[in-house]
Amino acid sequence: MGGFIQKTLSRGRGKEKGYLRLLIPAIAGALLSAQFFLLFFGLREKLIYLYAAVSLLTAIVLAYGYLKDLISGPLTAVVYVQCLLEASLQIWHIKGLHLIHYTVIAGGSLILHNWQFWLFMALQPILHLKELINGGSEIVIFTATLVVIGPCIYLATFNLKKNEEKYRQAYQNLIQRADTAVGSYVLDRDAIVKRYLAETDNLKKDLTEIAKTLSYALLADRTTIFIFEGGRPVPLATDEEPLPEMKHSGLLYEVIEQKRPRLVLFEDHSQSVKAGFECLEGVMSLLYCPVMDDNVLVGIMVSESLRYRAFEEHEVHLSKAMSIQVSQLIKKHRLLSIMSIEHELLQVLQKESEKLIQKLEIQDVTETIRQGAMAISGAEQVFVMLRDGRSYVLINADNVEKNRFTLKGTLLEDIAINKQPFYFRDVRHFKKHPLPFKAEEVLSLAGFPLLSGNNITGMVVVTSPEPEAFTERHLGIMQLYFNQASESISRALLHEDIKMKALTDGLTGLFNHRHFQERLEENIKRATRLREKLSLMLLDIDHFKRINDTYGHPVGDQVLKTLASTIYDTVREIDIPARYGGEEFAVLLLGADKKSAQQIAERLRERVKKLKFNSSSGEFSITISIGIATFPEDANTRESLIERADEALYQAKNSGRDRVVLA
Repeated sequence: MGGFIQKTLSRGRGKEKGYLRLLIPAIAGALLSAQFFLLFFGLREKLIYLYAAVSLLTAIVLAYGYLKDLISGPLTAVVYVQCLLEASLQIWHIKGLHLIHYTVIAGGSLILHNWQFWLFMALQPILHLKELINGGSEIVIFTATLVVIGPCIYLATFNLKKNEEKYRQAYQNLIQRADTAVGSYVLDRDAIVKRYLAETDNLKKDLTEIAKTLSYALLADRTTIFIFEGGRPVPLATDEEPLPEMKHSGLLYEVIEQKRPRLVLFEDHSQSVKAGFECLEGVMSLLYCPVMDDNVLVGIMVSESLRYRAFEEHEVHLSKAMSIQVSQLIKKHRLLSIMSIEHELLQVLQKESEKLIQKLEIQDVTETIRQGAMAISGAEQVFVMLRDGRSYVLINADNVEKNRFTLKGTLLEDIAINKQPFYFRDVRHFKKHPLPFKAEEVLSLAGFPLLSGNNITGMVVVTSPEPEAFTERHLGIMQLYFNQASESISRALLHEDIKMKALTDGLTGLFNHRHFQERLEENIKRATRLREKLSLMLLDIDHFKRINDTYGHPVGDQVLKTLASTIYDTVREIDIPARYGGEEFAVLLLGADKKSAQQIAERLRERVKKLKFNSSSGEFSITISIGIATFPEDANTRESLIERADEALYQAKNSGRDRVVLA
């Protein structure tokens, strides 16, 4: 702060105005504070004259400040008028003045659309609560003021919403500039802006030193360095704060178009200066020097002087030499920023790839892929789908009702057909649905097939609620990660296949005897803990040995496979079927009592009875016998439950076969 004041007070011909810019507002603030102090204690006879003197002096200071453009904004004048009206009320006791000054302030709010007026008006009830407390006619006045205040508060709220939209747009523009300047991979907008501002701050510090050096060498009063953001010049660094405000036209834009240095000298102060920005008052000499990176304009340096013919041709050459340093500095900061991002991203990529290597279970692998994709892209929605025949199964997506679907009629269908990643910048431009399921708002979508050789095993879909959310660098780094993910998926599927082969029967595809015993033990413990029922169904093909002897073992194997498929299709999804051994099968009916188990068994028996098998000796059919035992009604341990179900099966076979017997 001290450095700014010193510069303001010591700037060539601007010394006097810089001094007054600090002094006049300070005096006005002190006088207004004194008026508030006097009004607070009440204007008695002796204090009236003192207040009049202070008020007159305040009016003189304010008038001088506004005429000389040393005070900006209407709020100071409004506060002064408020003080005058309040003093009039205390001196002459004219209560109607409250209505007048409320109306004046409210009217100013409506006409000028100034948030300071609205804020000042909204605070009036707090400043005048004593009128409400005193009662009498003051209540009428106070109520009337509230009627006036209401629209002001509404308009203030409306204006804040407009400003919110303006600030949101400014933030989006900042994000866009950050994306362009930094070239970020990630979608984490806060991280983008934070990194961009940090890099810009570092660049600003270095350019400020160059501006100071150039001003010292040229004996200039100020040097400002402009850089390009979003195709427009923006002041970034100067040796004399604050940064100048930009204009929409002027010499600066002519230099941008010509891309050549320009020296502008004025003969007197009366000449109009259209510099393209707010230059120093009384400027007599301007030196514009473009900053080039090869043939690309990346910035402009402008030196200003209050001296007559301050710059000559050799100063132009000196400025051109300094512009080379500025160009190299800008390029260095941009490259360092990109390198730091790439290094950071490679670290994330390595970390997420290491996580993939450590996982074997398919659920763990798919969840790791989803989390890794979110970490790399910054996206909030990442979907992992695995192929199952002609359909796809959505993994680890609890917020989606249906997890199995086809890709037909969606944008993902093209990705699956071509087996190539594809990026849809704005899905609104396509007639097809973006996804085969309902999800949160999707405007841009990138799909990556997971391949094993030339076969597609699944797909990863990354979405964003914003259009054109991904850059080419996004897609490139995500493709690297998903190549690794494809290998992890293939490895997990192989592991799953090996595990299933160890748990299932090779001929029928049902669980084998060992795994069924484990599942039975687990579910009995669970049923015991939750006090639930379950039933065990053991079934056997009647006269299966005769089938093998008559039609041969290949036909017998076909009978076993067909029966296994029929069992699987007949029982419920929660039930656990298994090949128990030879021609014997078992089904664990979870949560089923005797009656439910009997109904399922009878339905299965009838379906099996209708099956027809072909052989070289002609067509034939089969029947089955079923025995059922229920936990805990018939037995309370795994061994005893199996024993009771086996006894019921034995009874069914001995009593004529093709029947269901309960324990």
